[in-house]
Amino acid sequence: MSIINKVLPFYKSGRIWEYRNHYKGQKCYLIGDGPSVKNFDLSCFSDAPTIATNMMPMHIQFKDLNALAVVLNTPFQFSPKVLR
Repeated sequence: MSIINKVLPFYKSGRIWEYRNHYKGQKCYLIGDGPSVKNFDLSCFSDAPTIATNMMPMHIQFKDLNALAVVLNTPFQFSPKVLR
């Protein structure tokens, strides 16, 4: 099953709104990917919930993060069959 088939039903069902304000008032990190991120020590960000984007799960220290979610801005790169 592609990532698209897993994510879209969750979004369309409205269940995503269950998380609105769930962590309100708490510190969190939003971490994007890019060439310079490979030089960061991600273990410094393990003290609070994290929302990562795109290719961050490929980072060698991703497992050290307290990742709540990964936002795929370009989900089709993980499911090329959808584009066929």
